[in-house]
Amino acid sequence: GAVMLIHSLGGRSCSLDAALYGLLLGSHPGGISDAFLHAVSESCSSQMETDRAHSVPWSRHLLARLRVLTGARLLAGPQAVAWNPHFRSVIPSTGWPPHEGTPGHGLMQGSPGSGDVVLILLDEYPPDVRAQVLAALSVGSCPGSHTRVLRKVSESATAEHDKGTMCRLGGRLVL
Repeated sequence: GAVMLIHSLGGRSCSLDAALYGLLLGSHPGGISDAFLHAVSESCSSQMETDRAHSVPWSRHLLARLRVLTGARLLAGPQAVAWNPHFRSVIPSTGWPPHEGTPGHGLMQGSPGSGDVVLILLDEYPPDVRAQVLAALSVGSCPGSHTRVLRKVSESATAEHDKGTMCRLGGRLVL
């Protein structure tokens, strides 16, 4: 398919497929500024660095399909991404918990609302904060909401700890 190339003055390049670039144009009717394109370029570079450092490469196509299947409106856990056109809100996994002025802070202040479905990409969070993430976004802390957790199947102490945390919070396995 068609590709939009963004090349910065610093020599950094990234590409977006035409469909994604079209979404960006549609969300900025007055045109896209140089500062915005610079931010996109920085985000692309950050994502590539994260992928090289053992990030689970959650495809945006997979996430879009999971959004349809689960009805999720909130996405918690993507690396280096603070916006996704398929979700109302995104909480990046970097810098947990979100602090004032960072992506996801407003969502955490209001918590997911009644009827909201949250999709958590658990493996994207460092093991030492996963219990906090699960507790903050669990049904018990957000009455009327639903939480779906996507994680890799693994036989490790971390996986066992994650399963124990989910069980204590009332989680159940849904295939």
